[in-house]
Amino acid sequence: MRNKSARFLILPLALSCTVLLGGVNAQEVAKADHMVEQWLSLERQNSSLESDWQAQQPLLLQRISLLEIEKKQLQAMLSEKSTDTSEVEQKRFKLIEEQSSLESKQEQLAQGVKVLLGQLSGLERLLPTPLQQNWQQESANLSTDVGATPQLAERLQVALAQLTKLAEFDQRISVLQQTLLNQQGEQILVKQLYLGAGLAWFVSLDGTYAGSGQVTENGWVWQFDDSLDSSEISRAIAIFEKQAEPDFVQLPLKLATGGSR
Repeated sequence: MRNKSARFLILPLALSCTVLLGGVNAQEVAKADHMVEQWLSLERQNSSLESDWQAQQPLLLQRISLLEIEKKQLQAMLSEKSTDTSEVEQKRFKLIEEQSSLESKQEQLAQGVKVLLGQLSGLERLLPTPLQQNWQQESANLSTDVGATPQLAERLQVALAQLTKLAEFDQRISVLQQTLLNQQGEQILVKQLYLGAGLAWFVSLDGTYAGSGQVTENGWVWQFDDSLDSSEISRAIAIFEKQAEPDFVQLPLKLATGGSR
């Protein structure tokens, strides 16, 4: 790091001297420009080498660890003075095979995680809003440093956390509050009763509006429906919030057809 700083400080000084002399011809100016380009090229090469090192470092450390294990085993065998050359070679080949197998499994895992993340990315747009927000919070935990690439274990942990939240949401009844736009473009504050992650009903706080929501191939869709009994939806929500006695409630069920409803 000391040599790198020295080059950075000396170069502007050389350029300043060129300007102050005033008598320097065009050839010398061109030579100075060429030196600047060479210096910048070296800096870019240095940055590229550093990036390559950071990418290769985990694998190299893994190989070093395996080689250290091999070294200790060979030293132990040699110290007994009864080591057979063929046995040493067999041990060595076995370690190499184990290392190769480990690297292969690591690559397979990396590809599997990549496929999984792609599937989760396509699934996110089909989730209800509260679950989407939970997923986005998990994604925000990934490394955000400039130039940093999240490690495989970190990405896998986020994917598993998102799947866990989806499973939990899909296996319970949830009541949430949200603002929806009706057919007239008015914002209506409603309470939503989710049955898992694919079906829900809603009713406005004053009971004037009611409707349902469900997931379609184009994403989550909310529909106002005057034919729905808003009192039944309100009663179901009240029972869930323990503001009414438990009882059977009948709620309409509309299945999506053709991706439009």
